[in-house]
Amino acid sequence: MARLGCVYAGDGAYGGKRYLTRESLTLLNTLQFSDPAAEPPVFRGLGSMLVGEVLDGRLLVGHQGNAYGMLSCLFYDPATHCGVAFITNGCGSGQDGEGLYNINADVIRVLWQYLA
Repeated sequence: MARLGCVYAGDGAYGGKRYLTRESLTLLNTLQFSDPAAEPPVFRGLGSMLVGEVLDGRLLVGHQGNAYGMLSCLFYDPATHCGVAFITNGCGSGQDGEGLYNINADVIRVLWQYLA
């Protein structure tokens, strides 16, 4: 999952190889659907979430998931080419206002301190 994040953060390339064109990456990161009235509000690209309130207005692009008590998260900042990826288990899945699992938003905030 972290290597996929490196591909995204590397504008589609990683380790000297191109996996996505810049045009494809731009399309993945472009708002395709939104429903701000939904609870929680929904902002999506092509298979990605566009999240702007976790880190003081910084746009993060990524995806999260859960299954059987496991939560996963991969988000990156296209402006700085930094991101976070993690998997955890044994946690609840309550969601915040942007539809992020609360624990994912909390972990992103903590980890981002070490990226700045």
